Amino acid sequence: MNSFIDLKGKVQYLFKTGFVHIFGFTVVNKLLTFMSSILIVRIIPKDIFGIYTYANNLVAMFMLASGLGLVSSTFQLCSEHAHNKKRINRIYSYGSAVALRFNFLLSIIIIIFSIVYTFKFKSAEMYILLMAFQPFVIVIFEFQQVYLRSNLQNKDYAYSCNLNTIFVVAFSMLGALVYGVTGLIIGNYLAYILSEVIVYYKFKAFISFKKSKIKNTYKKLLYKIAFISMANNGLSTLLYLVDIFIIGIYVTDERLIASY
Repeated sequence: MNSFIDLKGKVQYLFKTGFVHIFGFTVVNKLLTFMSSILIVRIIPKDIFGIYTYANNLVAMFMLASGLGLVSSTFQLCSEHAHNKKRINRIYSYGSAVALRFNFLLSIIIIIFSIVYTFKFKSAEMYILLMAFQPFVIVIFEFQQVYLRSNLQNKDYAYSCNLNTIFVVAFSMLGALVYGVTGLIIGNYLAYILSEVIVYYKFKAFISFKKSKIKNTYKKLLYKIAFISMANNGLSTLLYLVDIFIIGIYVTDERLIASY
């Protein structure tokens, strides 16, 4: 009897802390992402999807530097100072402001690259131009997640992630049905923007465009963790991205890229 009571108490604790909600979000997210990937390739013609994959891969290479890695380091530092609400807000405001400014610059660099670089597939330039501001839009949502998690709002975090995944799948598929790849990209933007507006008003997860003053000790630690995180994550992803990029240079058939 005591064992049952202990087990019940542990389960209730997991629900209370939001662990079950985060676990549920992970399962739902993977299922929806898997389902959408199957449906999208059936909506968009294979050759066009191949060009989109190539363009998306190039944008993903730029996004390896997204936010200078400050999403991870801001979350770590805010979690370490969870007892001090004012300090969390200062660190969060500083980290988000720097990351947003950098990603805006990154979007401009992507635009310049799409204009200067000579693409084998002409449509790729247009798709990259359309996706240029994805780094800026996406990092806003990522920092909202940092805010929720560092403030131990795990249930709200899980809810907002599920909401975003549902929006991305729904809007992307609807856009793809109506306007093909262009609709897919626009739908993705709408999904993130709508998610960010809802998360801001419902959970008060603000985004700061103005840097708060923090101690140099925290600045150094913030950037140190950020660069280590960016290097580790970047190296593991770069091998896959470079693989597709090289194939895109030598392969002239869009369908082969899509198949790969």
